[in-house]
Amino acid sequence: MAECLLFFCSPSSPSSLEPHPRAKAQSCIAVKRVDSTQILLLGLGDIVDPSFGTAIATGHQGPMASYENHVLVGRVDLLYSGQINICGLSKYTSPLYQSSLLSNETYWWIVTGSSDEVNAQQLEFNYSPKSRFAAQGRTLDGLTGAEEVRIANNTVGGRRGLVDFSPVRDIVPGHPSPFPPSHVHTGSVGDRFYTPLIQLTNGGGEIWNAPIVASDVIEEYVNQFCDDIPPEMLEDFRSKVHDQVLAICPREQTVTLATVHGFAFGKSVLYLIANGSDP
Repeated sequence: MAECLLFFCSPSSPSSLEPHPRAKAQSCIAVKRVDSTQILLLGLGDIVDPSFGTAIATGHQGPMASYENHVLVGRVDLLYSGQINICGLSKYTSPLYQSSLLSNETYWWIVTGSSDEVNAQQLEFNYSPKSRFAAQGRTLDGLTGAEEVRIANNTVGGRRGLVDFSPVRDIVPGHPSPFPPSHVHTGSVGDRFYTPLIQLTNGGGEIWNAPIVASDVIEEYVNQFCDDIPPEMLEDFRSKVHDQVLAICPREQTVTLATVHGFAFGKSVLYLIANGSDP
């Protein structure tokens, strides 16, 4: 399953297992759920700044009516546990979590959605009701679409699937038009046990979309990239973290990922893509 989110970029407005202390949403993430790929569409008009037409600054405005009742006119944020930056290279900064595999390897991960509506509202990420079907059925060797884990002490345990980040993604544009590309080499690859979906067996059984973004590396190394990636370290960095990561900081519990531009119903959108089933 490919997790795909569309962010509609708009003027900034105020808006984590716990709400993250550094997290603020600075752009609208709109609006309507359509299927299990979690594509969000702008469908409630273009008024996205509560200070529009007034002399009262945005920070002093109350929440838009649509926050309380989604049928009312206004923006509806579905994923606002992090921060969107649309200045220059569009990117999304998410809360970052640390856990250990059954093999005791340390890994870092993010959360973008939950199959439980109340849980999604509390933790400020996407409500993904169809993801619950990932826990149905098993392969002959006992694997499911969502790996069964347990939550304790504000983190999860029991995960065994891991990602090999050593392959470095390489894409060469085609000629004379960029698409299709003339050369493609896929990047990070999950092992046979890996799935970005996890099921909290002692937390109501809900499904979280929780892709791994770094593993098999010490925290001191990763903390070198809290702000950016030095050019001389780029190749080494790319062999140890998710291909979309632009900065990662376990010390501050944040990770910044690149987004992908697109259009939906004539509106500019940004995708946050963490994984895909087809290399």
